[in-house]
Amino acid sequence: MNLLAFSEPIEGILFDMGGTLRFTIKKSRAEKEDAICRIVELLDANVSSEEFAKLLMKRRKAYKNWAEQTLIELNEEDLWTKWILPD
Repeated sequence: MNLLAFSEPIEGILFDMGGTLRFTIKKSRAEKEDAICRIVELLDANVSSEEFAKLLMKRRKAYKNWAEQTLIELNEEDLWTKWILPD
């Protein structure tokens, strides 16, 4: 298709914010706890899984506040490397 030959004007552009077009599958509490334990093991972190879960939730809330203020939603890689586990 030749875009220069397209005669109709653009009437709107859609942006996906908050999982409208892309979403994650909800996990059970046991699945979440298992995932957190695996992450702690992979990182060889000297912290309990409960403490690590609290840290993740704190960082997730900080990201959510930032995203709502800036109207920017990061991709998964940037979310994890810049907000959830930057260290």
